[in-house]
Amino acid sequence: MWKTLAIVERELWRLARRPTLIVMALLLPAIQLLVLGYAVGGDIPELRVAVVGDDPVIQLLVPDSAEGRSDAEALRGIRFQSIDAARQALLAGEVHGVLAIPRDLRAEAVRIEVDSADKFLADAMVDRVTSALRRYDLAIAPELLAQTTNLNVTEVFGQVPYIQYLLAGVVSLAVFMMSTVGGGITFVDDKVRGVHEGYLVTPITTVQLVGGFGIAGVIKAALAGICLLVIGSVLADLPSIMALGQFLRLSIVVAATACALVGLTFVMIVRAQDLFWPRAMFAVANTALYFPSGALYPTDAFPEWMRVLSYVNPFYYSVHALRAVMLRSANLWQVQADLGALLLFAAVAFAIVVFAFKRTL
Repeated sequence: MWKTLAIVERELWRLARRPTLIVMALLLPAIQLLVLGYAVGGDIPELRVAVVGDDPVIQLLVPDSAEGRSDAEALRGIRFQSIDAARQALLAGEVHGVLAIPRDLRAEAVRIEVDSADKFLADAMVDRVTSALRRYDLAIAPELLAQTTNLNVTEVFGQVPYIQYLLAGVVSLAVFMMSTVGGGITFVDDKVRGVHEGYLVTPITTVQLVGGFGIAGVIKAALAGICLLVIGSVLADLPSIMALGQFLRLSIVVAATACALVGLTFVMIVRAQDLFWPRAMFAVANTALYFPSGALYPTDAFPEWMRVLSYVNPFYYSVHALRAVMLRSANLWQVQADLGALLLFAAVAFAIVVFAFKRTL
């Protein structure tokens, strides 16, 4: 019995000497509550719609001011002179839908084209335009409610099942998991086992040493993401991403994602001396980065503070670019901002790692 109690005492003292373990055990559930509570299921406060048509009707359907309406009903109309210009804005992600209003709403139906690559935004757009048409009918001819204005809905990118919507986030997550397991944890494990001693006695420079670890990590992480693309094309029934041109574009986005996430991983572990701290950080980072990225739910529904945080989250740019190429068949020029943000993040992370790297045991 006393021997058993001795083991219990030893384990309790080990816990007491590592307060970070207690903090992490409490911090991770708290972060999950905070992030998931605000990242999933929120109302989208405002939807941007490109409007083409008759000015007086536009002012009634999509007034310049949203005063008197709840946030859940807000539509911000952006006027365009031609339907082609409005569609280009939709393809570029500048608006969430295109609303074409005829001169005679009683004779012709209102047409709306929605970005069906994001079902949440598309459904919200249709609901709010339908609500706006009801307000228009009440304002113009309340005695003729039977003659309601018709609405024709066009899903620009066809029907997109939720599993296809999730695929971009899953590919990004695979890249991050390989960055941590095949890059960060391997790096710290080699340091703990003394493998790094062999590197430190060679004339190799810090930049070359960090570059070697980084390039190897990027190759492993990119291969994991590309493998998920192949598997995902089957599981999500999305064979179009295996077309040569689209697959090459997706592979370039995956490679840029790998650069950014491997850089982030090495920033977290560059001074680590054992495996405990990296594992704890990766568990927290997985929640703190993945869910606010828009992988599960559109970032337009996030509170303002979370949207600001998403702009410095490499996951956000990865998911946005992958989804644009997968579901909207975007070219690299149309996702250049996302690629630029990922590569900039990677460059900054590499510089931090070189500066923080210690050539000591």
